Amino acid sequence: MSSLSVVIPTFNEEPVLPVLLDAVSHQTLQPREVIVADANSTDRTREIARNFGAMVVDGGLPAVGRNRGAERAGGNWIVFLDADAVLSDAGFFERSIAEMEARGLVIACPDVTATTGTLAKFFFFVYTRFARLTVRRNPHAIGTCIFVRREIHERLGGFDETICYAEDNDYGRRAAK
Repeated sequence: MSSLSVVIPTFNEEPVLPVLLDAVSHQTLQPREVIVADANSTDRTREIARNFGAMVVDGGLPAVGRNRGAERAGGNWIVFLDADAVLSDAGFFERSIAEMEARGLVIACPDVTATTGTLAKFFFFVYTRFARLTVRRNPHAIGTCIFVRREIHERLGGFDETICYAEDNDYGRRAAK
């Protein structure tokens, strides 16, 4: 039976975190736990997370937070979400895990789209097409949403905490190997 842990690295995410946590709470596949790895926010991020029943751990941005959260994850799947991620619908987790298991995948990222802004929507459309066309030669991941088997995350040694930009792409490349 599949179990899912949600890991969200945060820093001053008060405006967006409640939206994501509410969407997570309405998923048809409920996570085993939601872990918010906070990088010493000065706003109400930690309070909001606790009010939604999330476990709050000390984190950092972004690789450090993802790794600290994953250290506490008990599910056999981990989904790393950015705090401003928007889930497409209440069946998103369930469909994603079912598809990954049916296809024998151990790591995957969904297509990413922008919810507002014509330029942002165009950028993500182009990025998604580029990612799909180049995935075999240049595998990568986008940190907004990464599903991974916990044992793969552990074998990778997590995200490289020395990388401050594109640590998600490094993670995807290492996982593909």
